[in-house]
Amino acid sequence: MYPKKIAILVLLSLILNIITSCRKGEDDPFLSIYSREKRIIGEWKVSEGEVRCKNPPNNAYYEKYNNNKIFLYTSDDYYNYIAEGLYYWYFSIKKDGKYSISKTINLHNYKTLTFIEEGTWYFLFNDDGYKNKERVAFQPTKYIYNNVVSYDIKKGNPNIYSIKELRNKKIVIEKIHNNKNTHPIYGQTAYWDEMITMIPKD
Repeated sequence: MYPKKIAILVLLSLILNIITSCRKGEDDPFLSIYSREKRIIGEWKVSEGEVRCKNPPNNAYYEKYNNNKIFLYTSDDYYNYIAEGLYYWYFSIKKDGKYSISKTINLHNYKTLTFIEEGTWYFLFNDDGYKNKERVAFQPTKYIYNNVVSYDIKKGNPNIYSIKELRNKKIVIEKIHNNKNTHPIYGQTAYWDEMITMIPKD
């Protein structure tokens, strides 16, 4: 009788360990039959997003995205600028490790801006306190701004996001970057954080 109970407890413990090891992001589903690769691959559109940048002591930048509407605010030593408009922002994440990002911004009383990024994507392994496949890297090889190729490279720094939530029909990723300026007089730390929510493309 006792060996049977012990076997059941061991089995339950193994199942719990498997479940908790598969759940990486803090808002991931408790249990999913699909792998992280299966969940992230697809055609996505950005439904919500926020970008904050502050370069002390004076410069600040903010973008708010929500249901194809964008609000933008920027300030520096000389002026404050506020603008609103529409956006169309898509991620295409392929099974073969390739990706593309297309972004169009139509600000009121301003020209249309288009951005296209292409490259390769991959999960990161255990590092810096993160779990295996808790972060995703987008390694750009080409960047196109308003139909002009800004660069076409084979190597460069990837854009790394922590995955807060990864579901079949929802992805939430976050990027935080601090850049310290070592200028002897104006040395400051610039802060950049970005939160993006994606849902399947229509």
